[in-house]
Amino acid sequence: MKIDIFTNPVVGGWGPAKLNLFLGANEECPIHLSREFAKAGHDVTVYATLDEEEHADQGVDWKNRESFDPMGNRDVLITSKDRHPYFFGLNAGKRIHWSADVEPQWSTGALRQIDHFITLGTYHQERMPWIPVDKSKIIPLGIQTDLYKPIEKKNQAIYATSPDRGLDRLLSDWPQAKEHFPKLELLVTYDWAMLERTDHGKAVARQIYQRMDELGVRKNLLDQRGMAEAFGESKFYIHTLNRPDSDLAGFGPMKASLAGCELVLPSVENNGFRDSVESYIPYREFLRGNDTNHIVNMRYKNYPKDWPTLVEKYWLPIIEGKKDRHVS
Repeated sequence: MKIDIFTNPVVGGWGPAKLNLFLGANEECPIHLSREFAKAGHDVTVYATLDEEEHADQGVDWKNRESFDPMGNRDVLITSKDRHPYFFGLNAGKRIHWSADVEPQWSTGALRQIDHFITLGTYHQERMPWIPVDKSKIIPLGIQTDLYKPIEKKNQAIYATSPDRGLDRLLSDWPQAKEHFPKLELLVTYDWAMLERTDHGKAVARQIYQRMDELGVRKNLLDQRGMAEAFGESKFYIHTLNRPDSDLAGFGPMKASLAGCELVLPSVENNGFRDSVESYIPYREFLRGNDTNHIVNMRYKNYPKDWPTLVEKYWLPIIEGKKDRHVS
């Protein structure tokens, strides 16, 4: 089958060559999904904001978004985050929207263009009750499970997600944590170059850097394997999740759990960590010096985490099932 994956625009560009460096979930996951489709024998093209030449990679054609022809021949179209193609004429036998946000309600006309609306978990699905039940499907994100494993642990905590998801709160609270864990070090890692691409981002980054220097917090930009090693040697993974909707999949906690980190999180009942976190130390308890009170999450879903199993169990039945209706 001819499968096109149309991804959202990304400032600065990206592509599969960046996988070994640093990519967020919205870029990392289409790479793995497309490769698994290609392994299953499908003809796959990904349209992205490329920062490299158009080329083939592990059986997948990579093209610039500008090359996308809405009326081109395809059996399946998967839109990743970007819903704009559904507002225009579009040729696709099966249309799948892979959501990564709590999206505002779509117009009825655009929603009729969709066969399957993929959400990342029960919380994500519940946040968009306007999606018709017959269209809404939960498929969790996968990770490279072979990369994440425990190694010799250091007295270290790691913050490894976007700074706007609560880093300011963690830095504000860190002196309190240090009162109880004086030898515990904090490592903050993310794509700082991405943060610094705008004037506002540069101003925010300067404030963050200054505060980290004052607290003796280490900052590092790690590639993919370096990040996996940092997870493997960290005793704690801390995510303050300043907004329930800012992380809908628990991508970082999944990696940290495989790497043997103890998760320090707010309550997981009403946010995107609900399905992916098996147990955790409440963030407020940790700040009081309690690192032994592990809360068992009764709503944890033991989904497969590796991409081959996820694609075989959840994606291929949708892709290869009875052809849906659209050619417009």
